[in-house]
Amino acid sequence: MAQREIGVAQRITRKARRISHRKYPSGLPERGTLLIKNIAIFAAALMPLLAAGTALAHEPRDIQDYNLVVGFLHEPAFEGLLNGVSLRVTKPAPAAHAYDGHAHGQEEHADTHAATSHEPLESEIPVSVDIETDVEDGGGVNVRIMAERWKWAPRNVNAAHIPGEGHAHIYVNGEKLNRVYGPYYHIPALSPGAHEIRVTLNANSHNDLTLNGEPIEATATVTTSDAAHNHASHAHAAVEADAAMSIEVAAHPDPLGGYNLHVMPQGFAFSGGNVNGKHIDGEGYGQISVDGEPVNRTYGEWFKLPALQPGMRTIEVALFTNNHSPYTWRGAPVKGEVVAHVAEDGSDHGGHAHQVEHSMAQPANAVQTVGVEGLENTLIVEVTHAPSGVARTMTLYADADDVGHYKADFIPTASGQYIFHFSGSIEGVAVDERFESGVGTFDDVRPAVAIQFPESAAAAREIEAAVRGAQDAAQQAQSAALSADASAARARMLGIGGIALGAVGIAFGAVASALALRRRSSAN
Repeated sequence: MAQREIGVAQRITRKARRISHRKYPSGLPERGTLLIKNIAIFAAALMPLLAAGTALAHEPRDIQDYNLVVGFLHEPAFEGLLNGVSLRVTKPAPAAHAYDGHAHGQEEHADTHAATSHEPLESEIPVSVDIETDVEDGGGVNVRIMAERWKWAPRNVNAAHIPGEGHAHIYVNGEKLNRVYGPYYHIPALSPGAHEIRVTLNANSHNDLTLNGEPIEATATVTTSDAAHNHASHAHAAVEADAAMSIEVAAHPDPLGGYNLHVMPQGFAFSGGNVNGKHIDGEGYGQISVDGEPVNRTYGEWFKLPALQPGMRTIEVALFTNNHSPYTWRGAPVKGEVVAHVAEDGSDHGGHAHQVEHSMAQPANAVQTVGVEGLENTLIVEVTHAPSGVARTMTLYADADDVGHYKADFIPTASGQYIFHFSGSIEGVAVDERFESGVGTFDDVRPAVAIQFPESAAAAREIEAAVRGAQDAAQQAQSAALSADASAARARMLGIGGIALGAVGIAFGAVASALALRRRSSAN
């Protein structure tokens, strides 16, 4: 367990001890001591599991043109662990967001044309860029892009220019290779020999940026050897993650061709700077494949995938360690996928819109969708624990990094079925929908004992019952002591009274004896 988790567990245990000493200064009975031990075990078991991966099961439902997908924020859901309500709301994307055109095997011509048909744009902010390269033994090249006073903005690609933000374009030997959405990029195996790599900073609108009339760019020359070895295809033994790890993938058609991939891992961190280094659990990169064929790596959450050949295409992202071993969790590869329907039309600008399926929720012919914003102000959720009937109304909040995703955090303190009841409106459409956990929907909350090791900690309700029992026992003992003290006080008072009465009797006896002796003396 990490030092931070150990510290938190220790603080919880110390607090429990302070409360017990304050209530029972004379010391806890054996039952209370066991209670403290269980609290310590429970706290230690809790911390590593708070970052459990994204939901594994959700229930989709349509309300007019809106699609709702509901479940627990983290699944499987366990009693006593931080969790919450997860609600995703999407609607069909406006027609302008869809790409109408034919796919190409290389970087899309439309994007290249768009980037070169605009005049260079003078930057209002003195941004700068430099690059470092690292050649792998298989001919691949890792490029580190060091941009100063610059913000990477993949969400705003194709939008209006905003000073100081945008993306990059990367070129090999003068030919544009791709867009870049972050500080690290991998170039797959190049042919043996010398190659010039050039990176330019570009506005959201794809214009090349300049400063004082000069292009904001950086260039490096690399020399690659025989690409006989490729990490992506070379077999490495799988590595089981130390904690829950999962991934979700979305593919957004780009108006200029291809797809903008959004890779959303849980329990994992991208580490482009550590690739080819030692294994550090929970970090690495994503390996992108199309129809089972490796395409490239992604070193961040966003990646520009060039246009694909017509037909149904499965886009997959699998998580790998720094030293190129695939991650598994509970024995299964950690990967996510979407299915793209690429149009058959042969023209670049006119044909059928791309259609994307999120494999978790949407049918194969689903149209491209966008997240619905602003619902934290128009929707609320009532959470009910079905076995007990206890309910609470909660406020939803928007996930700033995932448009259309809303959450309400809570810790389920009892296992069993839960009901999420949403009410309010979505862009003026009335909503009154109940989602119940169970078979075919989303998971019930499970007892925490299923994941506790090596010792089973008491459940929260059992700890509460034990605390109540300890309190009752202490109160009974205190009452008995008070009763005994009262009885002793009465006995002492009676004893003192008896002694006093005895002393009075002795005094009266002495006086009577003296008077009797005097009378005798007078008689004689």
